[in-house]
Amino acid sequence: MRWKKVSWWGFWFVMAGLLTLAACSQRQPQVVEVTRVVTETVVETVEVEGQVQEIEVTRVVVETVTIAPEIDAPGDSPLSRGSEGDAVPLPTPASGPKVTGGVAPLAASSGEEGVRAGTAGDIPLVASSHLTAGEVDDNQQWAAYLAYLQAYTADDVIRLDVSERHIIQVVDTLGQPMPGIPLHITVNGEPVTSLRTHSDGAAHFFPRIYGPQTGTYEITAVNGAQTVTMSLAVGGAGQDRRLAFTGERELGTAVPLDILFLIDATGSMHDEIRQLKDNMIAIALQIDALPARPAVRFGFVTYRDRGDDFLVNTFPLTAELEPFLAALATIEARGGGDYPEDLHAGLASALQDANWRQENGVSLIFLIADAPPHLDYPDQEDYAAHLRQAASQGIKIYPLASSGLNAQGEYIFRQLAQVTNGRFLFLTATSEDVTAEPAFAVIDYSVADLDDLIVRIVTEELAALNP
Repeated sequence: MRWKKVSWWGFWFVMAGLLTLAACSQRQPQVVEVTRVVTETVVETVEVEGQVQEIEVTRVVVETVTIAPEIDAPGDSPLSRGSEGDAVPLPTPASGPKVTGGVAPLAASSGEEGVRAGTAGDIPLVASSHLTAGEVDDNQQWAAYLAYLQAYTADDVIRLDVSERHIIQVVDTLGQPMPGIPLHITVNGEPVTSLRTHSDGAAHFFPRIYGPQTGTYEITAVNGAQTVTMSLAVGGAGQDRRLAFTGERELGTAVPLDILFLIDATGSMHDEIRQLKDNMIAIALQIDALPARPAVRFGFVTYRDRGDDFLVNTFPLTAELEPFLAALATIEARGGGDYPEDLHAGLASALQDANWRQENGVSLIFLIADAPPHLDYPDQEDYAAHLRQAASQGIKIYPLASSGLNAQGEYIFRQLAQVTNGRFLFLTATSEDVTAEPAFAVIDYSVADLDDLIVRIVTEELAALNP
């Protein structure tokens, strides 16, 4: 065997030691353990059908070493505010090929380019992978979102009438939110749907996305042997309602936290995947080290399109961090061809094959993609069915739009987020020095470092479940 090259896809630090303060308040360097995920590409000599050949083999190594890092003064990543009013639109692709040629090998992240300390957990991030992202909460900017839906006139999406919205919060005797409570909704004795409350004890009910009804909705919340019920008139105005159980909620010592990355792994995602892998590894390490100490599990689903070498690959949710990080590092962008991808197949696998926990916890999907789904495949459930299923499982979807997502994709991604009570996220920079206004119909949004943003989202989800 002879070595060909060693490529570094990440040099990731987990601060396992605590920094002690001297009496003079000066911070001293501490010896810490460093976990790094490395891929090694080697050339091996093998015999195939009687002939000696040389082949490239890529292996993933997760190893731990000890170093004494220099400690810099902490700094915060400032948030900035933007507005579509002064935005310079970026070009979005028309329908047609996204991949016009072969896919180049993934570039390695080199330590020569410097590192940026992630403010959420001081996890060093390779400078070439520095990403910033914006976020929009359409359920908070409700009037603006309804206006956006009305202004979109193209016929390339599935129209869902969300104009009637009921927010139902389930609490215990002390008014504390109760997560993971199933809500069974019927009308005239016939089932309409089921929902499940999120970490804040709330579920959003959009009656009109389930078809026209007449009569009265009966909503029943179930907690063990207890049930509480409320009624809503069909066609009435949206309401905020509360259902209260007797007794105090019973939560475990560690909050169940399931996070799944749903990733478009087609060729047009080549640059984003190289950078996003670095960010996802840093995010996972920071979440795993949160002071709240949730019982966290990570997983991912990669999807491509029909005719590619694979359609869906699933890495189920696991509490074992190192195998997850090692598998994450192997993701490559290939295939595709036309503009839409089979997001429907990816959503189906993410919702059905990832072994979600649903009680007393937090369930999140971060969808990372640059293209809308195929709506011309007739033999599968569409994204409207999948977002209803996610709501029934209490799973929030946070789409992260990569560069090149067009107006159709934005509309669909915002639907996925809004109905499941997630938020629409979008990349705003792909390097340390470049920040671009997004080519999306967003009016008011905040921007932060991508890893900080996602860790903050997770922290907010956990806040309601930690005393």
